[in-house]
Amino acid sequence: MKRCLILGLTFCLFFVCGGFSYGADFIAPNSSGEPIVVDISDLNVTSGLNVTIGEFTDQPRSYRNDDTKSLVIFPPALSSSEKTLQISAGGSSITKTISFRSSPAGELRNSLLPNLKKPVAGNAVCKISDGRIVLTGGSKSISKDALGFIQIFNPENGKTELARTPNELSNAGLKIPRANHTATYLGISETPIGMITGPVHQILVAGGFTEDGKILDSLEIIEIKAGTLQAVSTLLSGKNSKLKRARLFHSASLLPNGDVLIAGGQGKINKTNIGALGSVEIFDPVLKEIKPAGFSLTTPRLLHTATILQDGNILITGGFTNQEQGNFGFGPATETNELINAKTLTIKNVGSFTEDEGIGGHSATLLSNGFVLVVGGSSDFFSGVVAEKIRGLTTGKMQFYNPVSESFNPVIDKNTELSFSLTSPRFLHQTVLLPNGSVAVIGGLTIQPAVDFQALINTPQTSIEVFDVDLLNSSTDVLFISSNSVIEDSVGRISPTAVLVTPENKTHGFLKTTDAENFVNSAVFVTGGFTNGLGALPTKVSELLQIESNQTVEGRKIKLNPEAAVKGSFVSELLISLDTFSKVPSLGADPQTVNLSISNDFKATLKVLTTSNETALLKAESSDLSGSIIVSPSLFQPGEEVTVTRKDTGINGEFEINIVAQDNSKEFIKAILKVNVQDSSKPFVGTIPGNGISLSSDAPANTEKVQLKVFSPDGKNELSSIPKTTKITAQIQDVQVANLGGDGVSSITGNLTTLFTVNAVKPGKTTLNFLIDNPDVLSVSIPVEVAGTPTFPSSPVASETLSSLLLNKVDFSSVQRLDNFSFSFSDLRILPDSLLFPLYVPVNLQSSVDNSNISGIFTLRPLFGLDLSTAKPRTLLNNNSTDFRTPLLVKH
Repeated sequence: MKRCLILGLTFCLFFVCGGFSYGADFIAPNSSGEPIVVDISDLNVTSGLNVTIGEFTDQPRSYRNDDTKSLVIFPPALSSSEKTLQISAGGSSITKTISFRSSPAGELRNSLLPNLKKPVAGNAVCKISDGRIVLTGGSKSISKDALGFIQIFNPENGKTELARTPNELSNAGLKIPRANHTATYLGISETPIGMITGPVHQILVAGGFTEDGKILDSLEIIEIKAGTLQAVSTLLSGKNSKLKRARLFHSASLLPNGDVLIAGGQGKINKTNIGALGSVEIFDPVLKEIKPAGFSLTTPRLLHTATILQDGNILITGGFTNQEQGNFGFGPATETNELINAKTLTIKNVGSFTEDEGIGGHSATLLSNGFVLVVGGSSDFFSGVVAEKIRGLTTGKMQFYNPVSESFNPVIDKNTELSFSLTSPRFLHQTVLLPNGSVAVIGGLTIQPAVDFQALINTPQTSIEVFDVDLLNSSTDVLFISSNSVIEDSVGRISPTAVLVTPENKTHGFLKTTDAENFVNSAVFVTGGFTNGLGALPTKVSELLQIESNQTVEGRKIKLNPEAAVKGSFVSELLISLDTFSKVPSLGADPQTVNLSISNDFKATLKVLTTSNETALLKAESSDLSGSIIVSPSLFQPGEEVTVTRKDTGINGEFEINIVAQDNSKEFIKAILKVNVQDSSKPFVGTIPGNGISLSSDAPANTEKVQLKVFSPDGKNELSSIPKTTKITAQIQDVQVANLGGDGVSSITGNLTTLFTVNAVKPGKTTLNFLIDNPDVLSVSIPVEVAGTPTFPSSPVASETLSSLLLNKVDFSSVQRLDNFSFSFSDLRILPDSLLFPLYVPVNLQSSVDNSNISGIFTLRPLFGLDLSTAKPRTLLNNNSTDFRTPLLVKH
């Protein structure tokens, strides 16, 4: 039941390290929302002087003191791939470039890691700027036996170690053992307050409960010496260096000015009773003191969420509230939500949840478009039957917050058009936004009615549900989601730790620099949590959810057998082969034709889509070589609205614009956009599907049907006024690649209800053109790509890649090409101290379309040694047992 720090489920980025040549100072997963720690030692600053951060006018930062050399900023999700910021103070300035990149598209797979040194649950988690994860405290049960451990996870080697004292003779820990507290990263300081030398990473630890169950008002600052395991924790002892209200289950959010806002939680509501708090306090990292916020929450709450939005404001959602002060307990959940203005420090109520039912113990995740996705929860912390009514059942429902309308709206299943729900209802779980746009829901507790009305089934969740959020087709009041996959966790986890992590140099693997710069290699570190429904028995089992590359080459995925190699184990043969054909994703422009008048300042707006919902950087290539027709911005992402502008009054007629991936290694079929420049706009022919066609000459599904419609000049409405006798001719530009109909003819005519069938003939690329015999209607074209099966050349892996594998402790005796479509590594072994992250290994192929050389990537996924935790069901009876518990049946 830990509370997430800083951004709920967003965490600090990494400094770029050696090994690859990156143009940007920071490389961020394009899910964004993560704070960035910037070195500002080159600025002319004095205490109290404001440091301004480029266009982010809501994020000025008062310089904390003359010896503090870092600044934490929160760039919002950006549609462009890179953003250069100018950071200024005292007449001096520095520039930093942030590059937003996706991870390779692919499936999530979980790999076991070495265990934590100590089992934890109810701990707080924090990411520091070198990419390491700091786990603090925790407890052995939900309300007692707090712990003081500081454990540090290093994503470079996959190991979790206990922090050490500066002399490294013993383990370092918190001054006061605590659980259900918060930990907030403050940045890097050259002047530690504890007995340790700088520079150090500083983390604020606030509240929680200690060993005897006492609720804490104390504050500690953990300092970790940069690049080491050395750490000290200092208990703040000044006059104003304690919380005004002792609390746990609260939230802590980093404000744009560097202060930490602490809100809500559980504590004393009067001299004798404990309940939900509404008070808000602010920690000043310069003075190391608590100061009043000047406002309170309208509704007291605990186990709520606090999400920092893209404008820096803080959304407070749900939580449990004790409405009967005479009774101990968490109380029922609230349906109310509040918004804190981080600049003015004011608060207001915003829309209630969609079903006017309160939830607590839920998760709230900031999506890349600024929406906040709310998942799961429970209406009451305590489950049972009261007055013949069951309370405290968990929900799998979802809703989202729109910051523009300040309202909550439904989440709809894209396939059924009904409300979307998790397969397994849960609360006290974690939700992580992945860099490829998917969302993973991890762990939690499911409480459901049993066969007996008076009994409830109380089950820690072992399933991890992954689903896709369709931002392209969603609107301001409806969000579409589709199910993706379910992964089995090693153990059932209640209140697990789940953190998005990235290697320090962003891409482990053996890719060329040009390949490595196209994506950021990320994974989710999952550990800890209670493994039984009684809120006891914390686990130390850790694992990594890794994105396994699903890169296709001409519609063929590269697959491995076995899928992963256990570190230290011997694999006699690792087989790499080409999988069956799957359609190549294609781009599409909506509308397919843009009408521009001859006026000099006319603009038309369109949206570019992709059939795979993948985020990629796109560009436009026009047949207008003079540059009179301009697409702006020059680089854009799918789903982003772009404008087409005519700049030269001397140009008119029809032109074609090809929309392609800016990165040539991204496999997309281009979109063809027709641009019509003349005195009056015309309706145009549109195709269904509106994207390019992907076929295979050696796959069973080697045909595609295309339907035609006529749309109004703006592309928004289908026209019914076109005469039914209007003829359309379909023409394949290269009939050697594809043809129309079953008899192989190259053209066919018909009315607008005709479905045109496109047949694959041989690998290649061509265009399908539709001509209409009505002069007042514009024609349209869509690209067609037919793939065969690419082949591996005699040397499928470059010699320099093989050398890199050996140098990085991936051992093998030989690489053999078995046939055109497969090869193998013989006697493979990933040494125990090899790199942890998936190894993205490039391979050489020869195109089936034009015999050119093309590259593919396969993912060598290492696992640490298997253990008992892989058995089912996965909840141990106790710490010393080898037996597992069946789902717990609770009688009330």
